[in-house]
Amino acid sequence: MVDARFDVVLEGAGEGNDTIKSSVSYRLAFGQEIETLILSSSAATVTGDGNNLANTITMMGSGKATLSGHDGNDTLTGGGQDDTLFGVNDNDVLNGGGGRDILFGGFGDDTLNGGEGNDSLYGGAGDDKVNGGMGDDVYYVTDASDGVVEFAGQGEDTVKSYIADYTMTPNVEYMQLSGDALNGTGNTLDNWIAGNAQNNILNGGLGADDLEGLDGNDTLNGGSGVDALAGGLGADVLNGGSERDYFVYDVEDTADLPALGNDKINGFQSGVDKIDLARLILDFGIDREVAFSDGFVRLVAIGDDTLVQFDRDGTAGSAPPLTLATVVDASVVQSDVLVSF
Repeated sequence: MVDARFDVVLEGAGEGNDTIKSSVSYRLAFGQEIETLILSSSAATVTGDGNNLANTITMMGSGKATLSGHDGNDTLTGGGQDDTLFGVNDNDVLNGGGGRDILFGGFGDDTLNGGEGNDSLYGGAGDDKVNGGMGDDVYYVTDASDGVVEFAGQGEDTVKSYIADYTMTPNVEYMQLSGDALNGTGNTLDNWIAGNAQNNILNGGLGADDLEGLDGNDTLNGGSGVDALAGGLGADVLNGGSERDYFVYDVEDTADLPALGNDKINGFQSGVDKIDLARLILDFGIDREVAFSDGFVRLVAIGDDTLVQFDRDGTAGSAPPLTLATVVDASVVQSDVLVSF
């Protein structure tokens, strides 16, 4: 037992598997043959650090813990509060326990178990297995070999993908492409998938999916199910599926309107699919009752295609209309366009 942070415990090689029980924050000394650290502190925050061996570090106190394994194949287990666990090097097992935990695998082939609570899990480098457990967890995927494991009924979970091409594993609902990530594909659930500033390809797959390209010249493929496709800024390609799809237009800042247009919509079924301009009409304070009659929304037939145009000041103003989309090989009528919620 130790009760002072700078207590020194000496143990030589070959002298057994040894345990320190500490009521304070404690660091196992490098070069000392001590394998196990148990923290029993009642302090609000406590830290526990391993050495160059394969350590087992466990939080059994009532506060929040920060545990670091360092070298060796370590096993770190948090307590019931909001803990932070760092595997660092080698092949580690991190168990968050209760609370809103943050788990960093680091280098090596790690296993991360979030446990209860809304956890954040970073596999890091290596072939990691990551399981958030109960709660609404966030997985940060930075390596193509990371395996996200989520079971049905364990909350609404999000993957933040930093790799070029990622397909969502079963029972994960949401995905955000981050950094230089390019492409994302959903699963059989009703997914929300959002792109980034790159030229993304988003595939909804099965389920009723919500795809948002955000910035960049994106390609959105709804797949089966009743999907909502919002290309966002840039010249996007929106491909609907066999069921009713919604092609959604909106801007967070009205100054971004010129960057919203020039999309191409494929697979549009008049009388089935909808072009949703309700948010855009609201953004510019336009009376939905006169959206068509006063020229704020215009449908222009060009051969077999239809141009969907938006004019922020209508026929009474001087601003030219913006072509939001060319609907390919389809005749679009006013009833196909939503101007109100």
